Amino acid sequence: MGKTAIIFSNNDISSVKRIYSIVHNSSLDQIIWAIDGNESIPRFIESFSDKRDIITYSPERQGKSASYNRALKLITNDDVFLISADVVFQPDVFDRICERVNGVGIALTNVVPLRRDGLIRNIGSLLWVIRDMQLRYFFMHGIPIHGGEFLYLKRKFIEKIPEVVNDDAFQCLNAQKHGAMAAYYEDLEIRNFVPSELVELINQRRRINYGHIELGKKLENPSSISSLLFRNTKVTLSILRMALKRNLKIIGLLPFLLVIEILSRLSAQIDMLTDHDQILWKNIETSKS
Repeated sequence: MGKTAIIFSNNDISSVKRIYSIVHNSSLDQIIWAIDGNESIPRFIESFSDKRDIITYSPERQGKSASYNRALKLITNDDVFLISADVVFQPDVFDRICERVNGVGIALTNVVPLRRDGLIRNIGSLLWVIRDMQLRYFFMHGIPIHGGEFLYLKRKFIEKIPEVVNDDAFQCLNAQKHGAMAAYYEDLEIRNFVPSELVELINQRRRINYGHIELGKKLENPSSISSLLFRNTKVTLSILRMALKRNLKIIGLLPFLLVIEILSRLSAQIDMLTDHDQILWKNIETSKS
């Protein structure tokens, strides 16, 4: 069976250049580039004349939901990976996942930041540590899991989705709602970038929390550390204990993270009440420098 990757990028040519060699050194049979924005990106991809590359392009920004929907009709394989262009991984990760997914409809991997220097990056990195512990806890206790950056899905569980901010969470929750068995492979790492500026981190969390609130209205409330913070303290404390057991030093960062999460969630609720749409977001630049 072949493997398809759908890679999304919006006006980020440097990330596309970085990930291009990675995916072309892999066993992927089909690489669908869902591109919004600057035409330099499709020109760069076309310059290689690789038959595995298929481009679906919009010069106007439409958001990830619309871009993935454009790509659906192009998929030719059962094993599908949904990927944001601004991540880094080993080319063999596709094979390593496909070797394990017998009977699995959706799979998530661990996400580890590339850079952790500075206070803000350390706080951003802590969020991913907590995400790792959260997914382990949810997977262990049969709670629906969701996540972004890098997803595996069986083709039969991929559907056209509405315009939502957290498209990756929608894909995950919708697939499990329709019977997909989920798996979390904590030993497989995908690396990403975290914000290096406080405003960027708050805005990123604001958008994600907005997306969680939106999903609660359109599909179901996604379980996350921020949403559980006030409605299920027991689970929140269990996840935090797991994180502290891994690295006690993070305890000094938790108060900062708590303040940022409260501010970003309140901001997201205000955005929702005032109809401030978050579907199109500003790219984070300083995290990658």
